Amino acid sequence: MATPTNKRYLLKGFLLYLKADGATNYGPALKKAFEYFTNTADHGTAMEQEREKLILFLTDGAPTDPKATIMQTLREENAKLRNKVTIFTFGFGGGSSWQTLKDMAAQTTADKRAGEVKSGHFIRVSEPSYLRSKMGLYYTYMSRTGSKPNVVFSVPYKGFFGVGVLVSGCLPVYHKAQLKGVVCIDRSASDLLSDVTYFNKGELNYAFVLDGEARVLTHPLLPRPQTIRDEPLFIRLTSLERSPQALGIMNSMTRYVM
Repeated sequence: MATPTNKRYLLKGFLLYLKADGATNYGPALKKAFEYFTNTADHGTAMEQEREKLILFLTDGAPTDPKATIMQTLREENAKLRNKVTIFTFGFGGGSSWQTLKDMAAQTTADKRAGEVKSGHFIRVSEPSYLRSKMGLYYTYMSRTGSKPNVVFSVPYKGFFGVGVLVSGCLPVYHKAQLKGVVCIDRSASDLLSDVTYFNKGELNYAFVLDGEARVLTHPLLPRPQTIRDEPLFIRLTSLERSPQALGIMNSMTRYVM
């Protein structure tokens, strides 16, 4: 199970023992990344369908598969999504494959009949220690200063110093049209969810809260937020509600329709 503890220790340990071996096939990697967007294009929540679509492609080696095959895969897969996916490519070490990565980011062979092409960027990472700052550059690309940004709420998480479970609401900070940082305010999850937590349920009614990803934030069958002392776990409504109508309720709530 992908609990915070497992992700922190088991996954980290797994990654530390990974070794480079075999071929470097760009095409299959791109195809796999596009599968995620293709699978959510028609079946995801309204929030998922409205999001900017971005692939971060990292490599430290020249491709094994032919460049023509790579570009054809990129052209065909993005055309299925009306060219809505932007590609950021990051190259480590030597420059034997730089031109391929540049062309991938620019999508030089894109099918323009499928829609407007969103050109990305190629970024060279000369030292592994620069990876964090280099990859952070895509935040600038994703920032939008032309319209008022919406507050982004985090999933509930365990706060420090025994303050319980918190939820953060965040907004970007701009100066002269440049993204400079993010400002957030933390609120106790028990305060935010108190109206639902203490709802007086009857024989045929009770209340629960889902987020936009259909994760259950509070439910009569789950512990109350103020009693949680560890990192909260998130499950889908259908794990708690077994009736056939539960899936329809979940879908209507995540699409902002009731």
